[in-house]
Amino acid sequence: MATIKANYDAMQQTSNELSNESKRIFRLALDIERIMTKIPMKCTSQSLAKLKMARQCIGLTTVSAKLMKFAVNLEEIKNSYKDADHRVLVGGDIEAYAKYLVDNANGELSEDDVRRIKNTLDELDDVTINKDITEEDREKIRAFNDLYEKTHPEEAKKLKDFFDGAPDNIKDHIDCIKYIAYNSEGDAHDLFFKYIDQCKVVDWNYSGGIVNYNCQLKGIRINFNDDNTLNDKVGPYNTFFHEVGHNIDDLMSNGYDGKGDYFSRNILANGKFHDVLYKDVENNFKEAVLDYSKYEATFGFYNDDFGRIDSKGQQKIVDVLMGRKDSSTLNYREFYAYNNIYEDYTGYKKGYISGDFTKSKYDERIFQWGDEYGNGDRAQITDIYVGTVENNSLVGGGHGIYVDSTDQKYYWHDVNGNPTYKQNSEFFAEYFAYKMTKDPDMETAKNYFPEAYKTMDDGINKFLREHN
Repeated sequence: MATIKANYDAMQQTSNELSNESKRIFRLALDIERIMTKIPMKCTSQSLAKLKMARQCIGLTTVSAKLMKFAVNLEEIKNSYKDADHRVLVGGDIEAYAKYLVDNANGELSEDDVRRIKNTLDELDDVTINKDITEEDREKIRAFNDLYEKTHPEEAKKLKDFFDGAPDNIKDHIDCIKYIAYNSEGDAHDLFFKYIDQCKVVDWNYSGGIVNYNCQLKGIRINFNDDNTLNDKVGPYNTFFHEVGHNIDDLMSNGYDGKGDYFSRNILANGKFHDVLYKDVENNFKEAVLDYSKYEATFGFYNDDFGRIDSKGQQKIVDVLMGRKDSSTLNYREFYAYNNIYEDYTGYKKGYISGDFTKSKYDERIFQWGDEYGNGDRAQITDIYVGTVENNSLVGGGHGIYVDSTDQKYYWHDVNGNPTYKQNSEFFAEYFAYKMTKDPDMETAKNYFPEAYKTMDDGINKFLREHN
């Protein structure tokens, strides 16, 4: 206490010799010193660290150093100790403090209320939603949601309207979805809350097949079993946000018209987004074939009877992968390479790669459907690749699995081999789900669809500016 008293006296004397602005700064410093003498030892470790920093600043001997430190951080430090003192007086853990703020910050929120709510939300924002979620995590999620809704009542009402009519047994899922939505960022967040109260669920317990958005029914048919929620192969609640993405995509183009006139098909890139997707896929196949050829040349992995794959052979392989030519046009060496690349992009054919080849750079390209490579965590990327090439030439994950079923055989291309443009809307839905859930695989997807991602980012940003 003697040290504090000495610092106080020294600063009081110094302040008498300074300009009015400097005096204002040092008066704040003196206020902090008074607060410091009252803070109990129960304050948080973060508060203690700031307490130590403030005391070190006050103990400086030169006026310029004191001014430099306090002019930048003084108000923040003062508020930190003010809030720490408030937390101690209220008592309880972070969830209890959040409940106190919800119950007592009423009417027009003061600056102190807003700052304390924001800081408390930051402390609560550390839950990882997955199949290992605990009851403690759920308590944090509920505390976060309640407090967030205190300062974002419009967003809270939109989600309340959307979930009106949902069955009682999915309340925990609703809490998780709210937490993900409230924590989303940027244009995806804005797009979600622009349209979510217009989106509709027409069946909460759908059991008639794969969950889906149906433009004729003007709504989503979904269920909340394990595979669509915490155990979703692509990522927790990816399926929910994927189907909501379809609903929003439809609403962005003339609202509900029952025709499937989606933003991604009719408006984005002036209605030519399919061309952007197609070019990304073709460029990636070209790079994959080139990588394969380089590896083959380096390790002598080729058949002497057919030689290495030259540039013309590489282009032939790309043409077959894109569905422009039949695989019968390939010689043995080209067909062998084609099978390896086909397998890695679709997960459909097995057993061609062996030996050290699996350790090459090319191995990094694998993103298959199924447990063998990452539990299907990149199946959505495969799905778009399978759907983009012509004439259903690839069969793999996602919708491609059902190529032999009556209702899915012509999902990507019609009977004449023309694209249905569902490639565009599936990309939009997955892009949207990745953005909302902050899925780490989004960065991988960007690598495989660089121009498509940029086009989608720019297109949605422009749409929001024009329809604000």
